[in-house]
Amino acid sequence: MSQDIGMRGEADQNANLIRGNTELLVLAVLRDGAAYGYSIAKEIERRAQGALSLKQGSIYPLLYALEEEGLVSSSWSEAVKGQRPRRMYSITESGSADLQRRLEGFLVFSRAILRTAGLEPDGRPVEEAG
Repeated sequence: MSQDIGMRGEADQNANLIRGNTELLVLAVLRDGAAYGYSIAKEIERRAQGALSLKQGSIYPLLYALEEEGLVSSSWSEAVKGQRPRRMYSITESGSADLQRRLEGFLVFSRAILRTAGLEPDGRPVEEAG
């Protein structure tokens, strides 16, 4: 089974957890400046210290969908000597607001998961009242 995004060395169920947050990851990278598809995928991998990888073939359909939703915009860069022009993507004002909502939702969700598992936000076990 082919995965678009996954955790290296982890089971498929972990990849499914991440797959639902791919848009959040892309918007977070674009919040820091315009980028082209391949560089977005590489930046996600770099920021995740290699734990996350996004296949190049999955990034462009996602970027097109985000552009259709008005969350990102794109323009062609000028050709640099020896290279062809690249489509550069930027986050829009609407995309920034959407990213903030997604981040807030993710924090609520992840804290709930940790509490349910008996863990503090930093991963330490919750000390039970005795």
